Amino acid sequence: MDIAKQFIGRITWITLSTIVIAHIIAFCVKDTYFELALMIMSAIFIAVITWRSLFNGLLVAFAEIFIGGHGHLFDFDIFGFSLSIRMIIFLVIFCIWLLKIKTNPPRYLMQRDTPWAILLIAVVIGTINGYFNNNVANVFDDMNGYVIIGYLLPIISIDWTQTKRKELLEMLFGCFIWISTFTIALAYLFTHTSGDFLHTIYTFVRDSRLAEITLQVIDNKGSLMEIYLTEFFPSLNGEYWYRIFMPSQLVSILAVLLSYGAMIFLWRGERLPIFVRLFFIFSILTVLISLSRSFLLGCVFALLALFISAWFFGCKKLSIVSVTIKCFVLSFIAILAIYAIVEIPVPQRPDLTDAAFFETSSQTGRTEAVISRWNLLDKMMIPILENPILGSGFGKTVSYHSQDPRIIDELGDTEYTTYRFEWGWHDVWLKMGLLGLIAFGWYFISIMRAGWYSANKHGYSWLTLGLLSSIIALFVTNIFSPYINHPLGIGIMLFVLPFFDFEGLNKKQKENIQKQKTHKPIAQALPATFCIKK
Repeated sequence: MDIAKQFIGRITWITLSTIVIAHIIAFCVKDTYFELALMIMSAIFIAVITWRSLFNGLLVAFAEIFIGGHGHLFDFDIFGFSLSIRMIIFLVIFCIWLLKIKTNPPRYLMQRDTPWAILLIAVVIGTINGYFNNNVANVFDDMNGYVIIGYLLPIISIDWTQTKRKELLEMLFGCFIWISTFTIALAYLFTHTSGDFLHTIYTFVRDSRLAEITLQVIDNKGSLMEIYLTEFFPSLNGEYWYRIFMPSQLVSILAVLLSYGAMIFLWRGERLPIFVRLFFIFSILTVLISLSRSFLLGCVFALLALFISAWFFGCKKLSIVSVTIKCFVLSFIAILAIYAIVEIPVPQRPDLTDAAFFETSSQTGRTEAVISRWNLLDKMMIPILENPILGSGFGKTVSYHSQDPRIIDELGDTEYTTYRFEWGWHDVWLKMGLLGLIAFGWYFISIMRAGWYSANKHGYSWLTLGLLSSIIALFVTNIFSPYINHPLGIGIMLFVLPFFDFEGLNKKQKENIQKQKTHKPIAQALPATFCIKK
């Protein structure tokens, strides 16, 4: 199989070119009246292509979710309300779906759709609860990340062919190319340039809420990694680089898992194609530049799940180990690439005291932020235990003592009150109660069953198990960083649905029930050598 053909095609280049053009235009018109005009034109364009094909509309929606950060690449304030391009895309696609519902009716499947129905009920209860008990503006801001659950209806109204699935992957790869390139470009620019140009770039990514950029100085008082670096490489003491964190880098975890899945299931004992090696290197590089502990933790757990799957159901264990060792080598190459990006003397790097954010980032306090996060957890448990069943509703605030110097400088106090929490699963429990946790737990179980069935029944195990492990990565990441309540997290949960055979799983379960009723044996012994199909 030529793995490159699964990701590279017409949709890849359309997606990438559209993203590049959109960012250039957004950079030029940000905070001007032209932005509103462009949003209106975009709405008309999206309406036209969605009317012609609901699938094309979904391609646009997923692409914006995957690369758009918080959805404010284009936005405009109307009477104090921030109207974003993400809202416009959703409204246009959903309205057209309603108009075409007779010709494209949704096809419901209990295994696939029940968790979403439960989640919708939990969201409604959390919204009503929040409306009567919390600040109304906070309730809307807190809840609106769940609105894209509505994309489930267009998804289940489409007849998903192999061609459409391939085009979904092409769109995903186009997004990944942009995310990786944008991350590398920002890392290079902030390390090697200074002055007004850099300030303009930073203002754009900050106001568009695309990225967080912070100066990282290596010293023996920082993180454990920095202490080891200065211990073994004293010359690095006082060196610096920039943390380029983008929510959309979560997509790079999918790239890591899909490339590793391709290597471990398709090319055991064979030389790896250059495409797969580059795919893996750039995806790992992007995750590492983010310096996100949550991303790394989710990625490690998901990679371990893929390794175990291949170990127990693969045919050549030595090949699995060999490929995994090669991946460690490729990861080291990614680290060397980051070092080259930072240290390359073209142009010469500014001195630390002349580096961007030197004055404001000398006390960024990542260690203090971690301590503050644990302080928040203790305070969150109080209202959680007060309303464990129904929750306290969206917009529920919690006050805790923060040691983050930036918050202390801003407020002049260590006590900080917020309704946005780092602890993702505790956030769900606090605001939607046990019903919210049940909904996500049910989804996890159903998606694992459908994914495993698809890998065994239809082949393409590198793809199905790679996507399946991405859900594991998402759920692990959500422990420390809230992505389940974010359009990006929910978008990934929706994105994987067309790749799994829920209909076949549902049919198999009905057949098993029928066999039980007729007292026929429902299982046979597995063959001595069992291997997932490719």
